[in-house]
Amino acid sequence: MTDEETSTDAVGSADETDEDTSTDQERMTDPLEEAEKGGKFFRRVCWLGVIAGAGVAVAYARNQRQKLAAMSDDEIRAMLQEKLGGRVADEQLVEIQNMVISKVRGTGATTGSGTASVTGTVTYREKIAMPQDAVVIVQLQDTSLMDVPAVDIGAQVIEGAGTVPVHFSVGFDPAEIIDNHTYSLRATITSGDELLWTTDTAYPVITRGNPPTAELLLIAVPPPVSA
Repeated sequence: MTDEETSTDAVGSADETDEDTSTDQERMTDPLEEAEKGGKFFRRVCWLGVIAGAGVAVAYARNQRQKLAAMSDDEIRAMLQEKLGGRVADEQLVEIQNMVISKVRGTGATTGSGTASVTGTVTYREKIAMPQDAVVIVQLQDTSLMDVPAVDIGAQVIEGAGTVPVHFSVGFDPAEIIDNHTYSLRATITSGDELLWTTDTAYPVITRGNPPTAELLLIAVPPPVSA
């Protein structure tokens, strides 16, 4: 073997070694990156579970729908229970579980099957536009019982709204409506993991003489105080 061939072989071996080393490093890095992403997600869920309910659940379900779709409803609930149990109130945990499942099983931005809908607008007093990544969430809930968590009947997630007023149409199944129950609308506007605006009062609709429409006025939420 000539010196030139020996040199070429050495260079080739070195390249293969570098490639193997790079591949090994990628294998070592990927799980760490995945763990970090998972940690960021669940920290975000904990935060919004306290201040905004289901907002982050919807965003996460949108991004991870394919993975979550392979899980049963009970498995999704158990996963969220394991990660969030004890960190958020029970009623907030139920709301997060319901919204994740609704988003995963739904086919669009609106959850709640049927032919009826509740319509209206979302607005706020401040003369400013929403951030580009703002998400408006409008929920139709059964709020009949004072000491029982509200039950979601339908919801709509609106992205890229830009400015108010934002028009919404929340679909629901009329068969789920009980005449002597109370149904209310609530809404939030979030940006990333920050709650910007929220309703602070109930907006009754559908039953007890209330119309199937409402104009929701949201109030600004002060940013959290830095430690």
